[in-house]
This record gives sequence, structure tokens and C-alpha cells, in this order.
Amino acid sequence: MSRNGLSPEPLTCIADVLVDQRRYKEAIPYLKRLIPPCREARMDECQRRDIFSALLELVYIVQEKTGHRLELFPLAKGEDVKRKPGR
Repeated sequence: MSRNGLSPEPLTCIADVLVDQRRYKEAIPYLKRLIPPCREARMDECQRRDIFSALLELVYIVQEKTGHRLELFPLAKGEDVKRKPGR
């Protein structure tokens, strides 16, 4: 189980059903909850690839239908980036 209540598989299934039902905006919170587990290395690599593949497909559909963008890989902020020594 993930720290957000459900494990990635049920989250993926719920989001997939909502998208299939054209309830795109309702799928967004479930897709957001899938992003952290896909970034973390706490699950089997094959499972993570499958979940991430489904996430990409669903995020693309939701973005096409609603214009809502989900940030899968947020860019680092300037203050978050540490300079390498000697630069």
C-alpha cells in the first residue's frame, strides 16, 4: 500500500475506468496519486514500468480532453539545484 492510501494497481484501475467513462476531471486526483509511486523505487521494476506506461497513456488522454496538464517530472527550482564544487 502506498502512503496515499491505495496501492498503485487500484489507483490505475480507478483512473482507467473514469477515463473510459469520459469522467476525465474525476480521474485527475487518482492520476496525481499515481505519480509519486512511479518515481519511487519501492516496487518491482516490471510493475513500475507497467503502471508508468498506463499513467502516461491516461495522462495524455486527460490532457487532450480537458487541457489539464499533470506534471510527471517537475523541473527543479533554482534554489533546489546545488552547484558542483569548483564551479
